[in-house]
Amino acid sequence: MVHELRDVGAEQRSYCAPHFHEFAEVNLLLSWSHLKYEIRLGHETYLIEAPASIHVPAGLVHAANVFEGSGFFIAMMDTAHYSASTTEPVPGKRE
Repeated sequence: MVHELRDVGAEQRSYCAPHFHEFAEVNLLLSWSHLKYEIRLGHETYLIEAPASIHVPAGLVHAANVFEGSGFFIAMMDTAHYSASTTEPVPGKRE
């Protein structure tokens, strides 16, 4: 999945609800000028600036929301069949 972003203002844009899935994901932030994202991994939230890469392990609740700037957010998912849930996972339970 590729998102192109142009001149996003400093106010946070929230378009990705916290979710998880049973496969790993790698996110790339690329910019020719300035791009900043708010990344949630589990219960921690980070403000990340491009260029950056983020590894999301399978089963970890996560979200990625543009904060400001221009560039590209690329999400690579290690699956042929995408499925996600917004319900918090139960430790030790496999669906």
